[in-house]
Amino acid sequence: MLNHFDADRFDWTILASYDDEVLGPDGGNVVRCWGINAGSVLCHLIGTQVIVVAHATDGADLSGRPVSSRMRAALATVQRILVHCDADVERLRTFGLSANVEMLAHGFPDIVAHDGKSVRARLGIPQDSFVIGTYGFMLPAKGIDTLIEAFSMLRPVRPDARLLLANAMYPHPISQDCLATCERVAMDRGVRDHVVLETRFLSDDESAELLSASDVVVFPYRSGMDSSSAAVRVGLASGRPVLCTPASIFSDVAAIVHFFDGFAAEDISRGLQPLLGRSGVDEALRSTCAADGGGGETPAPSCAWACEVRYADPVSRVFKLRRAIV
Repeated sequence: MLNHFDADRFDWTILASYDDEVLGPDGGNVVRCWGINAGSVLCHLIGTQVIVVAHATDGADLSGRPVSSRMRAALATVQRILVHCDADVERLRTFGLSANVEMLAHGFPDIVAHDGKSVRARLGIPQDSFVIGTYGFMLPAKGIDTLIEAFSMLRPVRPDARLLLANAMYPHPISQDCLATCERVAMDRGVRDHVVLETRFLSDDESAELLSASDVVVFPYRSGMDSSSAAVRVGLASGRPVLCTPASIFSDVAAIVHFFDGFAAEDISRGLQPLLGRSGVDEALRSTCAADGGGGETPAPSCAWACEVRYADPVSRVFKLRRAIV
């Protein structure tokens, strides 16, 4: 989103913690200058206003222990605490933090529609195959191995089905372990030859283009994740029906996604079975848009919900950010 600010009017400096494992080289405006627990203290010492972005507060306990009391006191002194859902606002209020808390919803990437047929041709996927896509970092909490299991259960019904995993590697050993687990599950279930795996880190537009080859996009996350998902927005931007496990991370997009009954492979397989035909996918897409006021004819990326927070027209979003931090 920062790329949409006028560089002649805004001068951004990002103070970050030391980290040996990063996705790529830092930009010229990134200064790594503090350890993981010293950032707020350092910024106060140099007279810098501190803005904290909290991606999750569920499960946080800021009461009853000396270290937690210090944390609460430190958070009370920062200029703003930005959270991504109303539940986090309410949760922080119960901790005695409210005057400096502001809700700023995740943005929505405004992406041009892609030709899924040409993407399938490039990937070597038959045009008449039923393709299940997913997206996000290759991490255990994403539930990718469970999705592979669910996919294997669908193969007797749709032998031509393919699984498209757009899951970039995360710069941590746990990501490599997760990949090894997924490869093993795919081999054990006899579906490895029917899985298309993309582990490079792609731009939002490249990711949406890849996902456009899917009939449906699935987010099989396990519970206990962040408060809001940026990845699901890229899935929605692909214009395909999106199905999610009932994790609270998807609560802010509940009106425009479909939910499985649970988190198990059986739940995901059972939820996908009605969509295995073309008519099932079309009905899912119509109901998605109708739920968001699109009248059942408009693809998900242009629905009213997405337009309110899209990146490509940043005027209102910049205003909200300015209001949140000033």
